[in-house]
Amino acid sequence: MIKRYVSIIFTLVTFLVIFSSQSLSQFKDYSYKIGLQGNFLVPGNEYTEDKWNNSWLIRPYAAFQLSSMFDLGVGIGYGWQEGEDYLGSQYKSSFIPLDLRLIFSPVCSDAVNPYIYLGVGGAYWSLDTKPQWKDKYTSSDDNGMTGLGEVGLGLEIALGESWAVDLTGGFNSFLTDDFNGQASNLQDKALHDYDRYINVGLGIEYIVGGCDTDEDNDGINKCDEEKFGTDPANPDTDGDGLKDGEEILTYKTNPLDPDTDKDGLKDGEEVLTYKTDPNKADTDGDGLKDGEEVLTYKTDPLNVDTDGDGLKDGEEVTKYKTDPTKADTDGDGLKDGEEVTKYKTDPLNPDTDGDGLKDGEEVTKYKTDPLNPDTDGDGLKDGAEVLTHKTNPLDPDTDKGTVKDGIEVNRGTDPLDPKDDIIFKGAEIHLVVNFKTNSAQILPEYYDSLKSVSEKMKQSPELEFIIVGHTDDVGSDAYNMKLSKRRAESVRTWFIKNGGIPAAKIKTEGKGETELIMNTDGTVNRPASRRIIMNVPNK
Repeated sequence: MIKRYVSIIFTLVTFLVIFSSQSLSQFKDYSYKIGLQGNFLVPGNEYTEDKWNNSWLIRPYAAFQLSSMFDLGVGIGYGWQEGEDYLGSQYKSSFIPLDLRLIFSPVCSDAVNPYIYLGVGGAYWSLDTKPQWKDKYTSSDDNGMTGLGEVGLGLEIALGESWAVDLTGGFNSFLTDDFNGQASNLQDKALHDYDRYINVGLGIEYIVGGCDTDEDNDGINKCDEEKFGTDPANPDTDGDGLKDGEEILTYKTNPLDPDTDKDGLKDGEEVLTYKTDPNKADTDGDGLKDGEEVLTYKTDPLNVDTDGDGLKDGEEVTKYKTDPTKADTDGDGLKDGEEVTKYKTDPLNPDTDGDGLKDGEEVTKYKTDPLNPDTDGDGLKDGAEVLTHKTNPLDPDTDKGTVKDGIEVNRGTDPLDPKDDIIFKGAEIHLVVNFKTNSAQILPEYYDSLKSVSEKMKQSPELEFIIVGHTDDVGSDAYNMKLSKRRAESVRTWFIKNGGIPAAKIKTEGKGETELIMNTDGTVNRPASRRIIMNVPNK
């Protein structure tokens, strides 16, 4: 008897040593497992214990995980016990047990899983071959239903990702003493109330929900989810709208962070809704994060210049303060990009130079300078010339009467009538005369206006005239003083030689850059400063 027990234990230990190197099954994290056990039985009843023969139990079973340490097992089987009575005659009893086991696994690894179990259940039993021994304790029942109690221990050994061997041993007791046809125990008075047996079992089991399974259908198996730290029961661990497998395998995003690139949009929104790059905070490289474009500024995160005005959306928002969804923020007829990069106007001000004309009108319609309120330097703003006086904002002397438009307006004459330009007595006449750069030579296109002035001068022979030359601030003071004197002399010479004015009637003076004409913004108006003035002293 002892040799047989030693042989069984040795066999089990040898089996454990052979397969203990396997470490692939998921004993701690599975959905369920099914298996089949073969159990060798050692009966315990009224007849002498060394007279038992082959006794077996075949038990299919299933187990379900309750927690990291507890499983619930259920099994059904078919078993039989054979032995000899006191007379040496054979008996055989069969039974069909149904049991429910609470399985406790305090220590577990991927290779082995030792456990303890406690079970209850019931069994249908039948005395198939009755013993010949009879006495007053002989049972009259040949079959029946009875309760069943179980306690034992076991060891699961991994064979692969989904397969394992189950070694088990336990003590089992029926809640009847009639299983072998005898109700008295002449050998053991302490346990005479119940028939019982010890089982030593070997089983094979298949584990569902192991390492290679994808319970949540996210494209990542359970082992990989544990490696990445994702939830194997949740296909979208971070709740960003993408399955964990899509994030890891396709989009290379972080399945634990709903906004991988920290742009204010969930990874799923970027991929599925906005088609932006979930790994790049600024997909179009315009200086704004994708989330800012979508949620705050309503711009297109896939278009660097949403409104097509020539400026990046980020430049408009952070640098120029223009509207990135409106090509012409100030509504002046010029795109924001044209204003900033080409014309240097203010994209937030429709009239940069404050002359009464929109920047777009100046550029496209009137061809005036949107940065200079008085393009032709005649003393009138461009808007006043166009809208009020109907003069040409590109010509300082619209009527070609030799007097600038601004002077005529200020003194009350008509800038559109050349006949009233020359008024000598007490007058200061701005002659419209231009010269070559750094030269005192009069350009031929001004000869006609000078001739008209000379005709007026001859009509007043009693008057004397002082021609004063002025320059802008380009160059040294000394040079400009000489240049202004030479230009005044050049005009005097023209009046004498071509206009027939007596030399004694004309004097000259040069003032250089001492009387500059200034713009409203404090800068020098250089075209207006380069001027010839003819003074007529009161007589």
